[in-house]
Parts: sequence; C-alpha cells; structure tokens
Amino acid sequence: MNLFTQLVLVIGRITPESVQMLGTGFLVTNDGHIVTSRHVIGSDDASLVILFPHITNINEYQDMSDNSCKPIKVIVEEIDPIKDLAILKSDLTFNGTIPNLGNFDSDSGICQPVVDSHFKDNIYFT
Repeated sequence: MNLFTQLVLVIGRITPESVQMLGTGFLVTNDGHIVTSRHVIGSDDASLVILFPHITNINEYQDMSDNSCKPIKVIVEEIDPIKDLAILKSDLTFNGTIPNLGNFDSDSGICQPVVDSHFKDNIYFT
C-alpha cells in the first residue's frame, strides 16, 4: 500500500443521511493518534469518524466505480483553539513506519514537541 493512502485520512461526521466529509488528518503515531485542524472538527466529537480507504494504491483514487469506505470512530483527545490544532484518537493500529516529522525552524532541535506543552501528552518525533 502506498504510504500516502495509509497516513492521510479523511475525517467525517456520521449524520442520519450519510457521512459528512469535514477535511483531512494525518496519522502521527502507530497507536492511532491523528492530527488535524481544530476548525475541521469543530468542538464536538459526537459521531466523528475517520474514513479508512479500501484502496492500496494512490492511483486508484481516480477510480470512481467503488466509493466505499470503512468509518472508524475517533474521539477528541486535545484541542488547541489558538493554534487551530486537534489531536484525535482512534482504535486504528498502524504496523508500518511513520516518517519522521520535523520543522523548518533552525532554532528548534531534534525531539522538540510537535504540540505545545500545555497538552497533557506531548507527541515527540525525532
């Protein structure tokens, strides 16, 4: 499976009629933590899901003959409305290697928190 199809996820909200697609999020830990913008999810995790794709190749995104997906429930773990960040948690387990995340700020060293320290559990990347 292409890495893109595994790490970039569609975030949605289940409604009585369908799943309302809200935006995208990025899988950042192997145990199911997803980072997205706070404005994507709002302030409520009611009926919030990620739509796990059934495809295994990014080129299959152009195939419109099968529009099925697997909704996986997520909860909001943390929200920072000032920085417009949200950390979601799912029961998803990813067994692959997640690429190292970094920044372009030359003043920051390796293993700086990606999320500020006022969050209860910082997520660190090397």
